[in-house]
Amino acid sequence: MDKILFNLLSNAVKFSPVNGEILMEVNVENGEAIFKVSDKGIGIPESDIEKIFERFYTTDHADHQFSGAGVGLSFTKSLIDLHKGKKHVSSKLGEGSCFEVTIPIVKEAYQESELQEHVDQPLPNTVIEDITTHNDGHKEGDKEMHSDVILIVEDYDDLREYLAHNLSNYKVLTSANGKEALKLANENMPDLILSDIMMPEMDGLELCKHIKTNIITSHIPVILLTARTTAEQKLEGFVHHADAYIEKPFSIDLLTIQIANLLQLKKNISAKYNSEIKVTAKGDDGMLPLDKKFLAKSREIIENSMSDTELSVESLSSELGMSRSQLFRKFKALTNTTPSQFIKVIRLKKAAELLARKEYNVNEVAFMVGFVDSSHFISSFKKFYGKTPKQFAEGDTSK
Repeated sequence: MDKILFNLLSNAVKFSPVNGEILMEVNVENGEAIFKVSDKGIGIPESDIEKIFERFYTTDHADHQFSGAGVGLSFTKSLIDLHKGKKHVSSKLGEGSCFEVTIPIVKEAYQESELQEHVDQPLPNTVIEDITTHNDGHKEGDKEMHSDVILIVEDYDDLREYLAHNLSNYKVLTSANGKEALKLANENMPDLILSDIMMPEMDGLELCKHIKTNIITSHIPVILLTARTTAEQKLEGFVHHADAYIEKPFSIDLLTIQIANLLQLKKNISAKYNSEIKVTAKGDDGMLPLDKKFLAKSREIIENSMSDTELSVESLSSELGMSRSQLFRKFKALTNTTPSQFIKVIRLKKAAELLARKEYNVNEVAFMVGFVDSSHFISSFKKFYGKTPKQFAEGDTSK
């Protein structure tokens, strides 16, 4: 309820002249809390009163110096609805406005699942820490800290700060629009993106489309937050390969569980790949087609340059059109390995194939798969397969 009051007062200040008068009243009657915020500002045309709670709606009659993004009252309405409240607005042009909100405050007004024990908590005006300031594994209050990076994309400042506050056990990046978020995603490669849909410059659907069709960022899970509720609108989100779709008003507990589940699913897929690559080098089940294409292309580049001792992470990233850091994060997210480890595994798998043919000696095989030093090849092979290349060639070829 503090956010409802804060938003109503902010709205009154925004549409009042300098040194204007604003009055707030709070009463409790018949199990309900009644809030009234009135001002002597510019007022609202009668024809616009029913529209002011619509997202992005701004009155054409308002003086340009008082214009806004049209999201504050929309968010306030969602909070009122969440608390089973009612709202009433009265206003006259040039005389001011009065917003009245009634919220039930007795347990009987809510279902058992909607109630929770009250815990004093400061307003979420948290200053977001820099991405490099968190340490893995420690706890902040009752929250277990995580190393995962979450990019929050929301144009409404209060909601963006509220989300960042409640997700402060992750490393958090924030953006006010899709265009800026796309740049941040390419530069920082977050582990998950949480985005509103309706935003200026670039909306959440367009952002999701760019993320999922760019081979650099296609692996990043995207959760869309929206007030849209029809099946067609939800389908539109999933067509753009969104990983989850959560309606406003939402439960912060449900959202945090959804985030944790998606991050864990991504880790499970990369762990599965990490174990399967040692057997087949093709463990890509559960990945998007674009990510499968990325791994297939990476294998192709390595296999085509197998004997090239100069093949490196830098040359692989250049062939794939990525920076070295982007390549590292992409491989870590998809396979839980580094690019250099991936290159070595592909080389060792090829070495095993050549040794199994019994057509080449150990030194020849080492050279054919790109090892300059045969002793380094022997130690790497033994570490990976549990036996020397000679033992492998002479005996059991299974690991």
